[in-house]
Amino acid sequence: EAQQRCFDIFVEFADATTVGIWRDALPAAELAELERLRRKAVSLASPQPDAADASEVWFQLTTRRIDMMKQIEDRLAVELLHLAERKTAEACAALDDHAAVLEAFMREDAPAVTPMSMFPVSPEAESEAEAARVGLGRSVFDLLHEQSRRLQEMSDELARARGALAERKIIERAKGLLMEHRGLTEDQAYRMLRQTAMDQGRRLVEVAEAVIGFSGILGK
Repeated sequence: EAQQRCFDIFVEFADATTVGIWRDALPAAELAELERLRRKAVSLASPQPDAADASEVWFQLTTRRIDMMKQIEDRLAVELLHLAERKTAEACAALDDHAAVLEAFMREDAPAVTPMSMFPVSPEAESEAEAARVGLGRSVFDLLHEQSRRLQEMSDELARARGALAERKIIERAKGLLMEHRGLTEDQAYRMLRQTAMDQGRRLVEVAEAVIGFSGILGK
């Protein structure tokens, strides 16, 4: 009974094409036989003499239905993937449009741009609009400016994270070279890099790059 409720909910919310595929999964006669056996199984209080024969028919019918369920599942997974790709593309396009608007507001070499100056207005109307903007306190321009600042902070943070990851890879590669050619442990190789950086007043990644470069010159 619980399984049947799941089927009913699926039919209620699935699109028309999927529902049609689901309803065509079994011929009407086989579906009727499956429903008859289901109701019989629900009502049985104890096993019946003909249960073995009925169970074989039940197995064949439900197996075909399970196969069709898998096909529908695969179809829905592909549709969901396409929907996600379409929504992602729409979101990226909207973000690009938003970034373009923010750039127009924030360009230092551009004429004073305000939300109202994007439309042709008379000097009197522009003056009134500017007075209204000042009176609003936290105006649309202020909100856009704040959002632009936060987006820039996120971009800077991402750039720093990428830079740190790149430096980490360089250091790990230099450690590997020292471990291979100097017979050092990982900890010893790191300490050597760090001590060399301190002695020469250089950044650790600069010393690591020098180690990698020197190894390349020697062909190792």
